[in-house]
Amino acid sequence: MPPGCIHRTRIIADYKTSERYTGSRIRNHLYWALYLVNCGLDITLTGLKRLEELGLDRIDLSEHEVNVELARSAFNDELTGYLQGYEQEDEHYWGDRKSAVERQRADPDDVFFKANDRKQEIKEKIKQLQAGLARQHPKRTQAKKPRRTRKKQAA
Repeated sequence: MPPGCIHRTRIIADYKTSERYTGSRIRNHLYWALYLVNCGLDITLTGLKRLEELGLDRIDLSEHEVNVELARSAFNDELTGYLQGYEQEDEHYWGDRKSAVERQRADPDDVFFKANDRKQEIKEKIKQLQAGLARQHPKRTQAKKPRRTRKKQAA
């Protein structure tokens, strides 16, 4: 391992206890940890190749290489799945924040314009519904019978 790796992992562990260790900090440190693990696995693979070069070819190191790569892929898959959850939470959070900023910047008169547009949409919808009802229940062609009215009795 490079000399700074142990120190860097200690810094990550110290941040975990910090009160400021929240959302994006966690995500940043998880990405950093993913990087460090992959660097360590690269160093391991380089060490295995170096052992072969030094004449340790009597031992089949390819099985160890496969195990290291398998461990890497399993770890990367699991951690990136975990990170995807953080990314989705951030996307939702920042999307809400963007909407709030846009609402603050919006012209107050836009509300009236939008209300007027909505009113027109509703009127159009009512016309469409009335036309549909007229098609479903066509007017009868028979003449309407006059209503009977009671004659007032003379008192």
